[in-house]
Amino acid sequence: MGWQGRCNSQVAQDEPGLEYPFLQWVNRGGDLDPRRQDGGFFMTEDNVNMLDALPVGAQATRMNFSTGNSEGGVFMESIVIAPLTSRFSWVVWEGGKHSYSNTYTAGARGKLNVLCYIKTNNGMKGPISITLTGTVTQDMGTAMSAHRQRVRRATKGQAPSPLFVMTLEPGDQVQRGKSGKQSRVTPIVMVEDFDADDSYVGDPLADEIEKRWQEFKTWKEKWCQPQEETGAADDDIHEEHEETVSQPTDNGVSTVQVVSFKSIDEALAWSVNVVKAYADPTKARTAYEQVRVDSSPQSSREMWGAWQAHCIQVVNNGK
Repeated sequence: MGWQGRCNSQVAQDEPGLEYPFLQWVNRGGDLDPRRQDGGFFMTEDNVNMLDALPVGAQATRMNFSTGNSEGGVFMESIVIAPLTSRFSWVVWEGGKHSYSNTYTAGARGKLNVLCYIKTNNGMKGPISITLTGTVTQDMGTAMSAHRQRVRRATKGQAPSPLFVMTLEPGDQVQRGKSGKQSRVTPIVMVEDFDADDSYVGDPLADEIEKRWQEFKTWKEKWCQPQEETGAADDDIHEEHEETVSQPTDNGVSTVQVVSFKSIDEALAWSVNVVKAYADPTKARTAYEQVRVDSSPQSSREMWGAWQAHCIQVVNNGK
């Protein structure tokens, strides 16, 4: 077998720092060379080499960062993925290091990673991680929730959503942020067309996903340790660009933290006292019930995620 057959080793899964290749969402096409009108997905050359395949529609480009540095890679206006799972963390830059936490603190920025397989010129490849920050995390959460629901409807609950692909593309640019601090952003949208038979990943990949599911759960449950700014970790490239594409709101809330509440009252208190989406619990409860109707959650976790996504949207829109 040799070392080439050890990629799925349990030891490798638990090894600190082991990560998958990643790509990131680019909010402004002007940060690319050649310039583009809208945002899309960017993947560095190193990550393309790690994936050992080119995503469908990839075009050579360079990313220009706010630091003055640039990085070569490929740009995709849209991607076709089979979404597996996701993880969220608040990230704080302090003392030359990034620290990751499940708890919001002043000045923290939210970051979302989505693990998936991606359609390439050589079939579905992965796993690969999509890195997002700012309000587009809400777009991604909405898309993944809608994907789960349409798979559930189409299969009558007989097959899980990670076994079906979804297409993500840029929507029309919109203004987001509080009054006086708004900026133009390119949202992520999911293509609505869906047929369960056409979107199924196929038995070989479905079997691989089933076989490696514990590995993906392990990835979800752990997050990188604090790292030096000068390190070569995945986040260094992304963090440089975050400053040019995402403006946090006054209270630092720029994305969704999917956590569990002990009760509805605790969820309402969070919306009033922590993120300040509503002025009082009565208004929050009315909104909460509407979110429940609109999202049709199948579990408490789905409801908490939908509620938090809604509250972040309220804050970022300055309502």
